Amino acid sequence: MSLDRLAKELEETARQTSEMVSEIVAAVTAMQADQENSAQSREEAIKQIVVALQAQDRIEQRCTNMSQAVRRLIDSDQTIDHPLFDEIWAHL
Repeated sequence: MSLDRLAKELEETARQTSEMVSEIVAAVTAMQADQENSAQSREEAIKQIVVALQAQDRIEQRCTNMSQAVRRLIDSDQTIDHPLFDEIWAHL
């Protein structure tokens, strides 16, 4: 995995996280907007929240896979300039 691929994977993970949160916010907003709070609308909102939260497993797996890939890259490349990486991270 090149660093460019890692960046793309991180961007996709951020997109998935944002989508998950948006779905949950939409469900909660729908529940609040329904003044009568009918049982059916609550059930639909709950289902929407559950489906959105299922994305957490995929996001967690993506993060785990990326961290393992980076560790393997580091272990396989003895020429990596660790002090340079530390400097780059320090500026974030």
